[in-house]
Amino acid sequence: MTKPNFDSMAKIQFVGNGKSFGCGPDNPHGLQMTYYTDGKSVYSKLSVKDHLCGWKNIAHGGVAIAILDEVQFWAAFVFTRKLPLAVNVNVNLEKPVPADREIVAKGYIQGPADGKEIITKGEIYSGDDLCTSATNTFKALPVALAKRLKLFDGSDLEWAQSQLKEFESIEN
Repeated sequence: MTKPNFDSMAKIQFVGNGKSFGCGPDNPHGLQMTYYTDGKSVYSKLSVKDHLCGWKNIAHGGVAIAILDEVQFWAAFVFTRKLPLAVNVNVNLEKPVPADREIVAKGYIQGPADGKEIITKGEIYSGDDLCTSATNTFKALPVALAKRLKLFDGSDLEWAQSQLKEFESIEN
């Protein structure tokens, strides 16, 4: 994969529960991922910290899967304007994901996004090498249902709704 030009992409702003393992800026033990979009895919560049390794200098397989789930969630969220809930993930661990150096994760809509089901593809690259890929199936969770089920507190729900508005401005 040719390295994406992050400077030319729109950054997806995170406002909400800062404790998320994947994208929470306030979680010192998490991945602290940031996201960018070119209008077709969502990208994140990051470096896996040593405490998240399975073997020396290699990210734990579960961490690689978490990275893919995150970037695929954001692709589904950005491009469908629905709250995606993962229900199935199929992963191919092709090469080890290196730790302590920059990797790039990419997520995009692969298949139908008919409003109820969203199928995404995710990939992790180290330079030009594809390390890990996944196909993820999400169910679309309406914001009103998430609120009724109390899956979000007030600030998280406001954040989700503000993000949906922000994505509209990215498209225009």
